[in-house]
Amino acid sequence: DHLRPEGTRLERLERSGHRVRERIASEYRRLVPREQRALCLLTLVRSPTFLPWVLGPLLNVEQAEAENIMASLGTAQLLDNAGHDKATGLARYQFNPLVRLFATAEAARHADRMATARVRLDEAYLEVVSKVLGELPEGLPRQQQTHRWLPPSSRVHARIAELPDHGVRAEYANLIRTVEVADDRREWTMCWRVAARLHGCVPNRAELRDSVFAFGRAIRAAKTDTNPLGEIDVRLAKASFLIAVERYPWAFEVLADADARARDLEVADPREAPYAIGRQAVAHRKLAEAFLQMGAYRDASAPLATAARLAERAGSTDEMRLVRLLQAENHRVLSPEPTYADLVEGQLEDPVYFRAHLGLSEAARRRGDWHSAQEHLMTAWYHSNGDARRMAAVHYRLSRLHIDQWRHGKDDLGVPKDAGVTADDSELPRQAIRRAAEAALAFRCMDNPVGLVRARCQLVRALTIAGHLLEAEQLCHSVERSLVALRIFAGHAWSPLTARFARARGELLLHRRDVPAAWRTLVIAGTLFADNDDWASQAEVWRLLDAAQRVHPYPSGAAHMSVGGVLDTAVMPAPPARLPGGWLEYGATAPVLPRQRGNGEAPDRRRRRLP
Repeated sequence: DHLRPEGTRLERLERSGHRVRERIASEYRRLVPREQRALCLLTLVRSPTFLPWVLGPLLNVEQAEAENIMASLGTAQLLDNAGHDKATGLARYQFNPLVRLFATAEAARHADRMATARVRLDEAYLEVVSKVLGELPEGLPRQQQTHRWLPPSSRVHARIAELPDHGVRAEYANLIRTVEVADDRREWTMCWRVAARLHGCVPNRAELRDSVFAFGRAIRAAKTDTNPLGEIDVRLAKASFLIAVERYPWAFEVLADADARARDLEVADPREAPYAIGRQAVAHRKLAEAFLQMGAYRDASAPLATAARLAERAGSTDEMRLVRLLQAENHRVLSPEPTYADLVEGQLEDPVYFRAHLGLSEAARRRGDWHSAQEHLMTAWYHSNGDARRMAAVHYRLSRLHIDQWRHGKDDLGVPKDAGVTADDSELPRQAIRRAAEAALAFRCMDNPVGLVRARCQLVRALTIAGHLLEAEQLCHSVERSLVALRIFAGHAWSPLTARFARARGELLLHRRDVPAAWRTLVIAGTLFADNDDWASQAEVWRLLDAAQRVHPYPSGAAHMSVGGVLDTAVMPAPPARLPGGWLEYGATAPVLPRQRGNGEAPDRRRRRLP
């Protein structure tokens, strides 16, 4: 609590009579004046990491001098080495958070330089981003450039264009700023094209308001630019971001709007029909991704089937490949595509590559190949640096992997036989706790309450197998309160979220030897998993109950026992979430996007009861 306010954080950090501010200041005073200005001006860069070239516009110096100054700041340990940038091969640097606070305070002494430096930095990013877009198939370079902050012979922009998704993850906050600057300068094409490339990336410190506001500006820019496909692309990117932070009702409304506009464009302009159909495929695929992220596998089936049909009509190879991966994940089978050779060659699109490793890890986990499962997850983690949503997903799956490995290595899946069981200090429970806690922290930084509850349920399970039952019990009560508060907000996610909570609580009750309550709670978990067609999780629950039955006699009163709290009503359907602009239409078997109005077809208003 004392350290939370940034304005006084450095003053409160004192050890053995020495303040952190004094230690940083002593190193700062050793710098020459230009290096001191450079450190302060670097606080204008929004992204957590940056390449040396940014000092060129900030200080108005040549590229070689910018690199030398950045290296000097790194040698003085006032900047940290953040590793090599995958796209450019250049070194990336970052602030220690405490050094950034110090530099921000010192920047007040250079106020006269800050405004002009910001203008130069904005202009440099517009130039570099325009060059990158010019290398992409759909990109257009800017017609007029008043500054050239990269040497004419530089090929950095071309290397970034070869791996654009890596550049988005590393520079997300700066790209949001670029969208705003391009809109202010009426560079409409630049504005919406940059926003459309952001997809569903979420930075480590997500500012939901800033991102949504930037997407809104980009949509208006696409309208002004009279580019309907661009407007649809930005809406799809906005929906991807909202799905990543699990604002499902809002995201579904944006997806429905994008799908309707793509349908209208398909009818209005036959020349654009293949592109419009491709956008429809993306909209349905993203809807399915949302359901898979929730754990609502039943609801994912229909939009996946629609996405597959539309992707085939559009002739989009990458989209068809991604849909097949998602279908395999939905049905718990191994996808035949991409092949192992495709993974080794590294020619896959970034989303396909990421999903492929998640699928391979899941298949290895199901067959008990723990080493391969962890290797695939770590590969996915390595290629996700900078995207908090992906990082949180990998940490969550690693925690689940460690829990499963621990249970399968124990007699009767680790069900305790007596009251004398002590804490388990082995490596697997510790790793499970660590990974679940890191996932929870990532979700909290993303301002994602649904993901936070999911990760904390996993943390309850990890604490339970480690024997920390008191901590698990306290956390379980906290999770239950959060779950009650999310009942309306979570929409379709509430049922699978409750299933995960029921499994975590049931395992905790089982380790506390409260067998009747454990049976009742785990049966509820299994029922909810089955309602969402999550057969793999249901099978895991039944295997645990079967192991418990071998250790403890079946409690005859378990089926009629109330467990109290949110689980007493868990088997009842959750109320559908109200959307900002109306109600989602539901098909006969699963939620689908609304059909377009105006092509002679009446909208499908059939609804089904939510699980």
